[in-house]
Amino acid sequence: MATEVRTASSHFLSVQMLHVGPYDEPQSFKLMNEFIKNNNLERTSLQHREIYLSDIRKVDPAKLKTVLRYKVKAIE
Repeated sequence: MATEVRTASSHFLSVQMLHVGPYDEPQSFKLMNEFIKNNNLERTSLQHREIYLSDIRKVDPAKLKTVLRYKVKAIE
């Protein structure tokens, strides 16, 4: 599991991280939620996005790469 969490901006502010490993991601989501709390942000939706960078048919589960993303906004 990757541990760098960061904000990103395209058309919206988001928090995302690269999860490395099987599609069991609770620890990654926990880190993202801690980052959101510690940086005065809040999620704008209960939905999240998963962007699969690896082909599950060709990559060992321990090496699967998935970008996890929450849309967020600054708390004022």
